[in-house]
Amino acid sequence: MNGKISVRERLECLALEWRHPFSGAKAARRIERAALSNSVTAHVGTLTIVDPKDWMNRFRAMLRAYPSLAEVAEAFFADHMDFVKKSEESITGPICVVVEKNDLERLKTGVGHHRKLGVSRFVVVDNASDDETLEWLSCQPDVDVVTVKVPYTTNRREAWVNRVIAHYGADRWYLVVDSDEMLVYPGCEKREIGDLVEECESEGTVRLRALMVDMYSKPGYFESGDRSRFLAECVYFDSDTYRRCPRRHLDLVCGGPRERVFGQAPWLTKYPLFKPGAKGIECKSHFLFPLAENKGTRCDLFLKHYKFIPGDDKEYERRAKSGAYYNGSLQYRKYVSVIEQETILDFFYPGTTRYVDSRSFGHLSEL
Repeated sequence: MNGKISVRERLECLALEWRHPFSGAKAARRIERAALSNSVTAHVGTLTIVDPKDWMNRFRAMLRAYPSLAEVAEAFFADHMDFVKKSEESITGPICVVVEKNDLERLKTGVGHHRKLGVSRFVVVDNASDDETLEWLSCQPDVDVVTVKVPYTTNRREAWVNRVIAHYGADRWYLVVDSDEMLVYPGCEKREIGDLVEECESEGTVRLRALMVDMYSKPGYFESGDRSRFLAECVYFDSDTYRRCPRRHLDLVCGGPRERVFGQAPWLTKYPLFKPGAKGIECKSHFLFPLAENKGTRCDLFLKHYKFIPGDDKEYERRAKSGAYYNGSLQYRKYVSVIEQETILDFFYPGTTRYVDSRSFGHLSEL
């Protein structure tokens, strides 16, 4: 499924992975001291770290490339994470990991969608929801529920995902999605995700690249529609505004309706389906470590992204004020600014296309 990576590209990735050896080592030592001072060995809460030494070695390697991501490693070893529910059934196929807070409507729809793809085990990391999310999760037999009460940051989200992987084991497949994302791949209406994973295993592929496709509704739904109908209403997407934005460490795609309407250039590449193996880490939601494995990839997957449904405006105001999201929550400040100025949020343009099934995204696989 993946293409070939050239020698030059591989060397560039290796150079990136060693670009900050001294500051990376300094950050690693700080994390080691923090872990010792907090008496962290293999247990901070009931979501245990099975092999903390192995994960310290993984983070040492990552920090040589990105010492600025020290918070990911620090939170991994320090944040208290507890199971409130865990299934005793054996796990088959990829584990779907979701980090969420107060997003019950999308969470229910997303779990249902991924069940239809053949996912049989979910791990939901709930960040102190105060709606009915935990009550609903407690009734789902195929969902393990982990709670963490430390305030959210973008880097902490990656730490929590890695904690899940460290507990369940790195030698298995994971599907990591946000609560507003739903996986699509060619033929997914009849082809289960387990078949896709088997194909990857046979080819020696360990991660698959996805394009995050922003879905939107006809004008007016965002302002006054029924939130529970978002899947039926948000069936439109941009057919021709996505473009390649190459980076040395990933096959990046940008563009889409958020660039048109909000003047942003969001990163739309993700690697949601992967097998971490001996060295893998989710260091950012848009790419994994080691870096070379992000290159030379085909766009085999798509994530339908439901970012704008009724009621989101209040949540985005909260996120904008918190500053806890990427780049000080800049994207959410832009959302709030445009939403306040526009009477109706209108994403329609001449290239708007209606989603019918997985074939609708076929032309985007060339990105």
